[in-house]
Amino acid sequence: MPCVDVEVRPASEVEHIAPPAIPIVKNVEGPGEKEQHNNVLRLFFNRLVSSVNKLSDAIDRINLEIINLGDRITALELNITNILDLIRPGVIESTATLYTTEDSDENNIVRITNANPISVVLHLAAPIGVIIHFHQGGAGQITVSAAAGATVTSSRSLITAAQYAAFSVFKLSATEWTLVGDQE
Repeated sequence: MPCVDVEVRPASEVEHIAPPAIPIVKNVEGPGEKEQHNNVLRLFFNRLVSSVNKLSDAIDRINLEIINLGDRITALELNITNILDLIRPGVIESTATLYTTEDSDENNIVRITNANPISVVLHLAAPIGVIIHFHQGGAGQITVSAAAGATVTSSRSLITAAQYAAFSVFKLSATEWTLVGDQE
């Protein structure tokens, strides 16, 4: 193939690359006219090769953009998965009859299974806005209280209704928790 200069254009300009017009020659007589006709054909095919090279380069750039887009989509999917892992509650299993909350309980479900009564103490140091979910998995009812210096409020009692009851506690201020859920 002859060596040609290729003009680099953005991929958005691919539709503007047009092949050169085909030269039309009626009669070729004599060696001078044949040479001139051959030069016209050479010019035509050089332009055609140049157009094909430009299209090829544009297609390569588009393929790279598609690959980069695919990599970005994969990265976005991983980020979404990581975010979901952060916001999806986990389940913390306990069989204790005394459970004091910790910062690691945030946005998790604490399932307590014990046949005896259970005391849950809400710790004071939790950041404001923390939500912790609880599930009474055993026969022992859960009674909720706040650590020294804090209070816990509820529109009903601070004791679960029965086995399989669930409730959530919210830290509303530096010293106040509130409880909502399936209580007596």
